[in-house]
Amino acid sequence: RIRLEGLAGERSEIPEKTKKRVARLREDIRKTTAARVWREEWEYHDDRYYDYGPDYSSIETQFEALLRDGHTEALIELGQELFTLGVQQLEESSDDGESALKISNCLKLMFEAKAKSGCPASERLVWDWDMRLADNYCLLEDIPPPLDEAELTGTDWREIAETFAARLQPPSGEKNDGISKYIREYRRKFLLDRAVEAFTKAGEKNRAVELLVAELPHCHNHVELVDYLLENDELELARHWVVKGFRQTVAKHSHIALALARKLQEIATKEKDWAQVAALEAAFFFLSADADGYRKVRETCGKSGHWQQVRPLLLRYLETGEGVDADTGWPLPETGLTFPAPAYLRFPRWHSLIWVALDERRQDDAVDWYRRAPRGTDFDSMALAAKVRKSHPDVALNIWKRKVESLINEVKPKAYREAMQPLDDVRSLLQETGREDEYRTYIAELRQRHKAKRKLREELDFLDRRHRKIVDG
Repeated sequence: RIRLEGLAGERSEIPEKTKKRVARLREDIRKTTAARVWREEWEYHDDRYYDYGPDYSSIETQFEALLRDGHTEALIELGQELFTLGVQQLEESSDDGESALKISNCLKLMFEAKAKSGCPASERLVWDWDMRLADNYCLLEDIPPPLDEAELTGTDWREIAETFAARLQPPSGEKNDGISKYIREYRRKFLLDRAVEAFTKAGEKNRAVELLVAELPHCHNHVELVDYLLENDELELARHWVVKGFRQTVAKHSHIALALARKLQEIATKEKDWAQVAALEAAFFFLSADADGYRKVRETCGKSGHWQQVRPLLLRYLETGEGVDADTGWPLPETGLTFPAPAYLRFPRWHSLIWVALDERRQDDAVDWYRRAPRGTDFDSMALAAKVRKSHPDVALNIWKRKVESLINEVKPKAYREAMQPLDDVRSLLQETGREDEYRTYIAELRQRHKAKRKLREELDFLDRRHRKIVDG
């Protein structure tokens, strides 16, 4: 269960004449939030539903009355209770977020009351951030904060920063409080982000950096630290933390290490060090060994002028998996980062070799790699057929015919319909090459071999009528 910390200040005395009114509303809140929330299909074919859920319109109306009458403290107290109980209700709800929207409409009035409460702006901002920290269901997502940040002074921001930084005590082992590790880490990250924001607005960027560094073991916020340094034009310090963070995370948090390597490439781009940009892009390519990575290396090497030297080494890597270094003629500089060899890659990279050849308009090489690839290789042969239909028509025809036979052998009406597309490609290509008789012979063979498949015959008849109609105009 969510426990809000630091939300409730000292309770002010509620006027006597409103006590009964508030008591009735509190009872209404508890009764409404205790109701079951669910939705049941009513008329499926019309996509209509019947809702079984609580009605929050009365609570919203009473909140509006409290706000209008100036009972802000009572409204804030009741709103916080609604927030806590409403979250518990939503944990077991299944109504596509409709109840969450109703609760959110009520909470918007609580935020308006907080804006009019008269408490210092810094306290209102801390209250706002605490509320959002506890908001696991985005109830407050579209509700504006109860203050204008222009109200805050540098001293206010410094006090807010110290408040949130003080909550970032080192974790004391595992806690048996029912809160998942993910939620606990999210909350700590939230506190860190708010403290850094406040220190920055207080003009104490050095304190923000110190806090970001101190939280690295707990929040793994290496990328955020580098981003902050880059935003403040601290390129050398950012580079230092990229390299250090990469070494700290590459073994157990490879996604963070990869993101940091991208940041190093961003720094090289800012400095227009195109050789370093290309070297890092090549490092990413060696991790993926795909055609998209190959194209990106080609693009970056276009700026550094190294493509003619780099290209044959990349192609050799795709074929053999052989690495590169200065002894093999690698022309790009060292990146300063050591990426682990990807154990999951197997060579030759048939799929990549075919697509790279097609991308470079080397249809002969693409077809050669396709023919050499073992059966079952993961590759979109239909895409290859479309690319080589003019240069290698027989290869394209063979691919399409195999696809037709494969779909027919599924013995499903849906597969028969899908088979008509590659069959139409066969017809189109044979017609273009003046081999219409070959198409008619092929169709006759299909009809004979699969004469027991009535649904297939219907699809073939439909395809034939469609072509005849096109020819006849």
